[in-house]
Order: sequence, then C-alpha cells, then structure tokens
Amino acid sequence: MFSIFIALIVAIVPALLVFLIVYKMDTIEKEPPKLLFKLFLGGAAAYGGAFLLGGLGRAFLQSIYTGKNVILFHLLDSFVLCALFEQVLLLCIIALLTWKDDEFNYIFDGVVYAVTASVGLSITENLIYIFRNASTHKLSELLLTLAGHTICAIYMGYFYSMSKNDKGAGEKKLSKSHMFEAAFIPVVIYGIFIFTLNIQIIFFYVVFIIYAIICGSITVHKIIWLSKNDTILTGLEDVVLSEAEAELAKNAKRW
Repeated sequence: MFSIFIALIVAIVPALLVFLIVYKMDTIEKEPPKLLFKLFLGGAAAYGGAFLLGGLGRAFLQSIYTGKNVILFHLLDSFVLCALFEQVLLLCIIALLTWKDDEFNYIFDGVVYAVTASVGLSITENLIYIFRNASTHKLSELLLTLAGHTICAIYMGYFYSMSKNDKGAGEKKLSKSHMFEAAFIPVVIYGIFIFTLNIQIIFFYVVFIIYAIICGSITVHKIIWLSKNDTILTGLEDVVLSEAEAELAKNAKRW
C-alpha cells in the first residue's frame, strides 16, 4: 500500500511542479485558471485517444510481426503509435481550446498552454501505467517520460504561438509552416526519446543519456529566453494596450 502511495506521488507531484514553474515564468499576463483547467483535461483526453489508437495499432503490428526486425518494430511503435498519436492529438486539443481565445495574445502563452495540456497527458499516462502494472520498480521511467513530454511541449507551444503570430502578420504560408513544426518537431523529439529509452540495448541507453542531456539543456535555455523576451502577438498590440488602459482606469477608480 505504501509503495503505491509513493508511486502516485511520483506520478502526480513532479508534473504539477513543472506546471507551477512554467506558470510562474509567465510574468507579463497570467492565463485564466478556467482555461488552464480545460487544457489540463484536454491533455488527459488526448492521452486517452492516443492510448486507444496506439493499442489498436500495436495489436496490428504484433499480428504481422515476425520477430526478425526488433529495431523496425520499436521504431514504428515509438514514432507512430506513441509520439505521432500523442503529440498530434495534444496539438489539436490545444488549438481547439485556445486558437480563438482572446487571452492568447503573447508568445509565451502558447508555451503555457502546451505545458499545461502536456501535464494533463503525463499525469494520465502515469496513473494508467501504475494501475496496469501494479509495480513501482520502474518509477524512474515516469520521471523520464515527464521530462520528454515537457521538452516537447515547450517547442510545441513556441511554434504554435509563432503560427498565430504569423497569421496576425498576414503570413499565411509561414503560419501553416510553423503549425506543422508545432506537431512535427515534438513527434521527432519524443520519438527518439521513447525509442532510445525503451529498446533495451546498451548502445541506445548511452545515446538516450547524451540525447536527454543535450535536449534538456537547450530547452531550459530556450524557455528562459522566451520568458525574459515575451512579446505581444502581431496584430493584437492595440487590443492588449486597450485592455491595459482599461485595467489602469479600473484601478484608478478604486483609489
């Protein structure tokens, strides 16, 4: 019983800490809790969809798998059944909930949205893992996959914001390109992450450690830079300034 309690803490608390850290880094304008809660639930739903699709795809792969090419099997499992389904569904949920929302007006907002949804996905994934395996001997994997999801979410959120920024600037082709990158880059990052972690070959464990350290270091630098250099999305400058002026007037009346 105690071991399950520890497992639940590992499954939930680190993910919530990731959310709080990123939320605190959004220094200009905090996002409404109601929207963030929707994104959290959306992330959970995205994992549910990916879990079902991945299960069907995995059953099909296993039905045709001959046992001769282990690496090819793991490549398809990691990049398609895991990374592609999870990241694309996550991006679709984020876009559905935030693209037309008036609160989406700064570059860093997209990062907050993606990380929040990713936390919902990660916690759901971790809980399902614990209840399916009834084991605590691989809890470190929960933390590693959380790190992978967080890295992907930061890049997804950045390119997602850039897509909306381009749309505001009238750059439709560039907007579509950045939206594609918001899905494609996380799929590649997470696909490599899961493949090298799960294939259980010593060489790939070494690759995983090097890859995780490099990706993690670059991503930490990236999100710190984005937080310090946050800017208004193109085309929304007047709206944001009007809202700021209205808030100042409201506060002045209180005094």
